[in-house]
Amino acid sequence: MSENIIFVDKQYKFILDLIPMGECLVNKGKSITSFTSEVFCFKFKEQQEQGWVLKPISVNNLREAVAERAAYKFSNEAGLGIVPETKIGSYKGMVAIIKPFIDSNNHLSDETYKYLLASNNDNIKDLKNFWFVFGQWDTSSDNAIYTNDGRLISIDNTNIANIQKVGTYGEPHFVKTFFTSHPNEGSIEQADRIIGPGKNVLEVLNTKFGENAAKSVNAEIIAKKPYFEFTYFVNDNYVWRNHYSFDKFPNYFVPKAQMDIKSLEKFTTIKNIDCNNIFKTTLQELQTILEMQEEPNAKSIIYSLDRHFDIICEGINQRYDLAYDYLVDQYDEGIAELTC
Repeated sequence: MSENIIFVDKQYKFILDLIPMGECLVNKGKSITSFTSEVFCFKFKEQQEQGWVLKPISVNNLREAVAERAAYKFSNEAGLGIVPETKIGSYKGMVAIIKPFIDSNNHLSDETYKYLLASNNDNIKDLKNFWFVFGQWDTSSDNAIYTNDGRLISIDNTNIANIQKVGTYGEPHFVKTFFTSHPNEGSIEQADRIIGPGKNVLEVLNTKFGENAAKSVNAEIIAKKPYFEFTYFVNDNYVWRNHYSFDKFPNYFVPKAQMDIKSLEKFTTIKNIDCNNIFKTTLQELQTILEMQEEPNAKSIIYSLDRHFDIICEGINQRYDLAYDYLVDQYDEGIAELTC
């Protein structure tokens, strides 16, 4: 029996062959990636030549749905083409993210990924600037696809929904992680680190910050690690965490010397994107879905998300300014021509 997805325009589309993504990849002879949430592949009954991906989103994680849809809108409006088409729909009474399944023959090993990121061609420059400005801080190879036409594209962009801080362009994002009564400690310029076997790191975290720490850092996964680093600073009763250590953080950002006028001109188009409008129109779409599902708290949910993404948008604008100041300081004359 076929099921259906309802989209914002109230269009029903029947789906076939909904199977877990791990099984889907095995069937296609591909390596399996571990998934921390339910993800499925399927086909629409009316369009069986194209595969699709579906990720149900619980009502407690709706920020992820907004982030995924907004990431596509940012990429599309900036003319970057580095995020697959992403829609919000309703599936079995849950909000769902729907994307095309990209069936690439290119295996993205760690070595290949590092090589591609070091090339800094136009695609890579666009990708790196997108990651930095819009806050996709988890840029591991699990969150990218190497397409058959030789491009890297960004998938699983839920981290855009995290409130973040950065010090300067090219340094890692620190994510607002959990509340603490602990006094200010360290800084974004000189963060502190707790290192050692995962169990030991957890013990230090719990002693220093209390039970909120273990609840916020995937304690079960960390406890199994023979070595773990927790890089952080404390400011105004919140722990801000960098998920990559400074000495191992890969250089995913564009060196100043490799930015030319053409690239800078394209980069400046990001500034013209109305960040608030993208999030607000996405929230309108989400509200339509919630109301179709007769969610009793739809309005209060959207109100809370709206306030949250106002903060996210402030961070995006700040990171754009950091990147702009860094990348264009040696191109004053050329940029003056672009902005006249």
